[in-house]
Amino acid sequence: IDILTEQELGNTKVDARANYNYGRDAYRSSSYNRLFLPEYTQNSQSESSHGSKQRSYGGNFRFDGHWGKNSFWNTRVDFSRSDHRNWSRSSDSIFTDFASISTTHTSNSSRSISKNVDWSGGFTQYFGEERQTEVGISGSYGYNNGQSTSTNTSQTRFYLMGDSLRIVDHVIETPSERHNASAQARLRHRFGEY
Repeated sequence: IDILTEQELGNTKVDARANYNYGRDAYRSSSYNRLFLPEYTQNSQSESSHGSKQRSYGGNFRFDGHWGKNSFWNTRVDFSRSDHRNWSRSSDSIFTDFASISTTHTSNSSRSISKNVDWSGGFTQYFGEERQTEVGISGSYGYNNGQSTSTNTSQTRFYLMGDSLRIVDHVIETPSERHNASAQARLRHRFGEY
């Protein structure tokens, strides 16, 4: 979804944009195999599913204006936010025709959130009847904040090893934050005529 609008307010022109995006998907699969060995037949069965979901929105505002014929200014703000999620699950079993050997269940998920804000602006002043001299200043600032989280879980049961159980859990979080800024001043003077 995209929205755009433009307006003239006196000596100021205003542009505004906004957008929104959303999507998701999911899949599922299964398999079964038989392995014929000299002493017994080994069977394996697997089931898995995975999917994702994405959501994002953002936009920007821009203002351009002037005072009289020689003073001009502009400023712009951009912002966005995104949220991405992924997940997967699986189940694997190994067994013979008479007994179970092992069963493994795994689950994985991840999520990433990002926020961005950017600003820029400037002012220009001309001097002289033919604008021989130009003085200007401009600046910008950007901010980004992100958070990523991933979770991994695995559980395996071994039936022929004293009916033992192995469990593995991992959680990883990765935060991030960034700032950047810049500023510029300029002076131009034209000698002679066009």
